[in-house]
Amino acid sequence: MFLSELKLDALEPGSAIDAGAEEELFRELGQRAAAETLRRRWEEAGADAVGECEHCGEPLKDLGLRGKEFRTLCGPIEIRRHVGYCDKCNETTAALDKRLKADGTGITPGLARVICRTALEMAYRPTKELLTDTLGFSPCSASEIERIAKTHGAAMEKPLDAKPTVLGRRGKKFLHLSIDGTMIPGLVDP
Repeated sequence: MFLSELKLDALEPGSAIDAGAEEELFRELGQRAAAETLRRRWEEAGADAVGECEHCGEPLKDLGLRGKEFRTLCGPIEIRRHVGYCDKCNETTAALDKRLKADGTGITPGLARVICRTALEMAYRPTKELLTDTLGFSPCSASEIERIAKTHGAAMEKPLDAKPTVLGRRGKKFLHLSIDGTMIPGLVDP
């Protein structure tokens, strides 16, 4: 149900208003409306042919539409998307999953960001309880929060493979550095 279709009784003058209950109702309705819009939008994006295997380049066998639950900031959303299978690599894949950048558990980047940010401040179980209370649904278990936080933390600790680019004029090379007290980003001379 979208908010425009919602019919509410008028508030009586001078009567008490249960603002908390109304806020919760509108939050839930807003999340449902957003989730339905995302579901339709993402299913349309996942209606494409399965394409080729990203590992070996062989054409994928189309296994048809398969459902998967994606966990989002709007709540869980069941998406039907095309799934392909590579006989050579013995792998099943869905292009939409990669396009959404959702990991194997179906947790979207937006929800993962909120989980990680909250897990920075408190232990995993209180993080789950806080997220459940503020989002209005349980996004995942405390052990999943731990896994997500550790995965993102490990990715942050990896050194960058890229080397600083050094450009120069007339054969001379220049490397400019700037110090801001916490970082030393390399800047390239134009």
